[in-house]
Amino acid sequence: MRKAQTGSTDLFVAITIFTLLFVLIVLTWNNYAITLNSKFDFQEIQIKAFHISELLVKTAGSPSLWEDQEDPSRIVELGLAKKPNVISKEKAVRIIDSNFLDKEDIRDILNINSYNFTINITDPNGVIKQENGNPLSFGDTQPTVKQSVVIIKRPVLYETENAILKVVLWKK
Repeated sequence: MRKAQTGSTDLFVAITIFTLLFVLIVLTWNNYAITLNSKFDFQEIQIKAFHISELLVKTAGSPSLWEDQEDPSRIVELGLAKKPNVISKEKAVRIIDSNFLDKEDIRDILNINSYNFTINITDPNGVIKQENGNPLSFGDTQPTVKQSVVIIKRPVLYETENAILKVVLWKK
């Protein structure tokens, strides 16, 4: 009889240890999966933001004179460059004209419908440049709550002066 009680106690202890280890592994795995997904999402946003900044500072867009278009639906690709890293004043002024392009138009053209964004041109000290009394800034208000926000800053020339094109991107 004593042997049977010892055997059942050993079995109970073994099942308890196995259950605790199993629960610990499941919790650790879930935490790891959440962390991995978070890193993946952040990297996806980084790639998208870099692609947008590259497009804006390296290309004139498509059509190359999109700023002269009357119909924004004809714009295939946005670009702000006269030549690589030199921003066109005409393109910069036209892109902030909300009567021509609104935030949703820009989201559609840049293919960032599931993101919020802010794009601006600043001087090297971070002060947003102005044209005709309007700030060279467009997009959404930056989030005040803690979330994954990617900021890409690219040195450019604007009107023969050093400037920074800043792209801020975050999930809606």
